[in-house]
Amino acid sequence: MTTSRGNDPAEGERPTLVKSSAATATAAILQTTGELRTAVVDLAAQFKVSEQQRIEMTRQNRAIRRILKIVVAFFAVFVVIAVIGGVAIYGQGHSIRSTQVTNRNTNRQIVDCLDPAGSCYKRSQENQARLVKAITDSNGNGIPDTTEVLGRLGVTPAPSTGGR
Repeated sequence: MTTSRGNDPAEGERPTLVKSSAATATAAILQTTGELRTAVVDLAAQFKVSEQQRIEMTRQNRAIRRILKIVVAFFAVFVVIAVIGGVAIYGQGHSIRSTQVTNRNTNRQIVDCLDPAGSCYKRSQENQARLVKAITDSNGNGIPDTTEVLGRLGVTPAPSTGGR
């Protein structure tokens, strides 16, 4: 057996094998590095797209929130106006019913005062008779004042029918 390096066929092939393995490994590493680089570029592009999508969705969400706030504000204003309108209509209806009741009572009083069978009409006639008597007999002696005045003037009045 020889110990020289150059003569041993196994040793002579070994550096070539190592060189070949190193070249293959280097090529594999370069290929893997290239694939990794491509994957990183693809991921970066996807991230960029998804970042742009996220930004766009954020803008859309803000726009939707603004629109939603406006809709809620309009709805709140509508509810407030509806409540105020309802209260006003209820109050107006209550006022109308109250006025109708008052008008019915007033109409009953008017009819009672115009109808000769009504108590108001009778009271009015009695009050009128008392007032006429008080005017014609202001001194309260039972003789109409006109008769007394005419008697003092020397004029004979027409016969009276009983002091009324």
